[in-house]
Amino acid sequence: MGGRLTQGVPVSPTGSQILTAPADLRQPLEYMLFVFDSSGAWISRGLRLPLRACPAEWFFPNAPAECPSGPPQVSFAAYQPFEHGHMIWIQARDEIFVLFEDGSVHRWRVFVDLFEEGMPESDPALTPPPGRFQPVRGFGLLWRSDPEVQARLGWALRPEQGFTTRIQGTARERYNTLFIQAPDGGIWRLDSEGYGWSYHPPGS
Repeated sequence: MGGRLTQGVPVSPTGSQILTAPADLRQPLEYMLFVFDSSGAWISRGLRLPLRACPAEWFFPNAPAECPSGPPQVSFAAYQPFEHGHMIWIQARDEIFVLFEDGSVHRWRVFVDLFEEGMPESDPALTPPPGRFQPVRGFGLLWRSDPEVQARLGWALRPEQGFTTRIQGTARERYNTLFIQAPDGGIWRLDSEGYGWSYHPPGS
C-alpha cells in the first residue's frame, strides 16, 4: 500500500459496509481496514480496487495504462525548432515549453509567456548565422532575456509555425506526465519535474 490515508470511516465489527467511490475517480481505489481489540492491539489489511473505466479517454493511441486527469485541452499553439531543442507556446495556458536537446538526458522547462502586443518583436542588433533565425515575439523575448535558454537552445532553425494542439496529463497525486500533440500529429511526452522528454511519431 502506498500514498496517504485521506478519510476514515468507522465500521461495525460485524456485518457489512457499503462505500461509494467518487464519480470523478481516476486512480485505483485503496482501502485499509484496521481492527483494534480492547487492549489497543491492532491488525490491518489492505485492498486495492481497480477502475472499471476511466471518466475520460486519452487522445492518442498506445496511451499509458492509467487514467488521464481529464479530457484533452485543445488550444492554438506555436512551434519553433532550434539547433539544440524546441519551443512550444500553448495559448490556453499562456505558457512556453522549452525542450532542451543539449545533454544525454533531454530536460525541459516551462515559462509564463510575458510578451504583450506593442513590445519589440526582435532585436535588430542580433544577426543570426546563415540559415538560422532569431526567434520573435514571445519566443524571442524569452530567448533574449534568459541567457541559459539562449545558450542551450542556440539559434532557431526556421520561423515559428502556428498549429492546433491537444494537451493531456496523468492524474497522479504527484510526479505527473504531460502529453502535447506536435504539429505533425506526433506526441511530445514530458516527464515529471522537467527531468526528461521524448518525441513519438504519429501512430507510434
